Amino acid sequence: MPSAVLAMHPGGSKEAGLALKWGGTKKPGGRAPAYRYPRPVTAARAGLYEQPGQAFRKGRCWKVVRQGNALVVERGPSVVAVIRGDVKRSKRNLPGIKRVEECAGRPSAIAAQLRLKVRSADGNVRVIIPLRPLSKKNDAHRIRALRRADTAAESQAMIAGWRNQRAGGASIRVPEAPVQRALDASITNMLVPRYQLPDGRWVQTVNMLQYHAFWIRDLAVISDALDRVGLADVAADNLAFLTDWQTPDGTFVSRVGQGDGFGQALWVLGQHVRLSGDAAFAKRWAPAVDRAVNWATATMATQPTGMLPPSDPKDNEWASGTLTGDQLWGVAGLDAAATLAERAGDTALKARALKARDTLRERTVAAMRATAVGGRIQPTLSGGTATSWGDRWAAWPFPTLEPNDPLVQSSLAANLAEQQEGVAFYGGKYMHSYLGFRDWQTALRAGDQIQPVAGLYATIAHLTATGGGYETSVVPWASRDVKDNLAPHGWLAAELTTFVRDLIAHEDGTDLVVMGALPSAWTQGGAVTQALRLPTSFGLLDITLTPNAQGAQLQWKLSLRAGQKAPRLRWPIPPWVQLDKQTGATRAGNELRMTGTSGTVNVTWTRLPDQGPTWTGTVTGLQAGYIARGLTPPG
Repeated sequence: MPSAVLAMHPGGSKEAGLALKWGGTKKPGGRAPAYRYPRPVTAARAGLYEQPGQAFRKGRCWKVVRQGNALVVERGPSVVAVIRGDVKRSKRNLPGIKRVEECAGRPSAIAAQLRLKVRSADGNVRVIIPLRPLSKKNDAHRIRALRRADTAAESQAMIAGWRNQRAGGASIRVPEAPVQRALDASITNMLVPRYQLPDGRWVQTVNMLQYHAFWIRDLAVISDALDRVGLADVAADNLAFLTDWQTPDGTFVSRVGQGDGFGQALWVLGQHVRLSGDAAFAKRWAPAVDRAVNWATATMATQPTGMLPPSDPKDNEWASGTLTGDQLWGVAGLDAAATLAERAGDTALKARALKARDTLRERTVAAMRATAVGGRIQPTLSGGTATSWGDRWAAWPFPTLEPNDPLVQSSLAANLAEQQEGVAFYGGKYMHSYLGFRDWQTALRAGDQIQPVAGLYATIAHLTATGGGYETSVVPWASRDVKDNLAPHGWLAAELTTFVRDLIAHEDGTDLVVMGALPSAWTQGGAVTQALRLPTSFGLLDITLTPNAQGAQLQWKLSLRAGQKAPRLRWPIPPWVQLDKQTGATRAGNELRMTGTSGTVNVTWTRLPDQGPTWTGTVTGLQAGYIARGLTPPG
């Protein structure tokens, strides 16, 4: 029986308060629920929003009974929790925990919650909450199993399972613990919410707590991130579910009115082929990609704009019309479709995809330039008010406009100027924990080594204790309470994973940029950054940067995929040092260049006084900002 386990450690008093509350369903005119979405909900089709549970009914009484060594919490005919450990009800009042009757004797709101005081002789309490409440009458064996469950052993088995799955991918080690923890948590936070259908296919959702549903946009960024850290088998399993979301006319749609799925589906399919080199996968998907390219070509020919059709997502941009992000994803998707077609050996499909890409790219660029306001790309190409979202994809993940294009740079500057607490500001109200990665990825590809580092640190400083992120509900310089926007968020996990990988190595046309933007702490003597079996579009990369007291040594080996030519490697010189000399590479301006499939570069440098953004400085600056406003800094 799938269950959540809450570990409580009461401490010296050996007593703790516990509140169980029904929530999730908002009544017309009533107070907001404990979650942004109602529960329980049964999905109308595989992949749509689903939450297990039991609807709240007034008048049902709570009851706490001892069974063996556990307290069993009942509500009406159901068991909703089992409290394990050497526990008993405590009669002593504890601060902040008021005695609440377990049944008011009449239908009333007070019966929606139960507050307990528990006492544990050994100082440990385990609260087991089955995701679907159990029937006292029909589920006695399951209740008994929960009472007897070795939660510690099962927890370790679960952790071992995630670690084993991760072990098959790339090994990435960075010298700062906060970044390493965030990366490891992010990879796990992508793996956890996947679930398998009876037919064997996997559904990649964003998390188990809130967005327990499938969207193509989430699938795209998450599966690509998994590919970038070597979990190609997991990504391929995820992508099989895309077949359910291609319409008869050839496009891909997550929800009616949302137009971003077309480009995102093609992009992630092509990206998987680029990073895995899987020709069999490309051949299997070529017919579906062919239908999608045909749809795009025919549809653009019928549109007054000559671009992909208008959409009304009722999300993200909060506008209807010809959305910039839909077009940018369309360009990226058609480019990736050409890659997939080439790998599948379908030259005709490749040619048609490239022709459609070039047509859409030319028209999108012209429209972005024509509709820009104050040197800033707009979220919609139709005019009117919209929220910044897809406009931030102009130069990444595909350079529809080059990263250093003046329009991209002025838009980037405007986005960065609006940041709050170092992260993106969404809709003029909320901090957004992953929207800013589009800006930092663009800055990275434009050669900026400072803003990407600042963005990484600021993001990690805003993660929850378990490495989760959030979208809305958190405003600047206030509480970090995300009760209405439950973390972790799989898109944040994907963006952070991809970003750390791209800092170590990312493709730039026929070049491979390595160590493109490293924090100054990663260039200090004794710090080691290493990636083994790291997938690139050229093959698997092993790379290690070992700084020392005088400079650093960079070693790399690239195992080329069949048919691939060795790229030129470019290593931007960190802005925290003055390069004195180097061996094993040639200097060209502000970067070192290497050729071949393996090599060693030794550099001698002098560290500069300005060490740029640091983890300690980021945290200290945030705390000072809260204190200056008379607020208590988040823990």
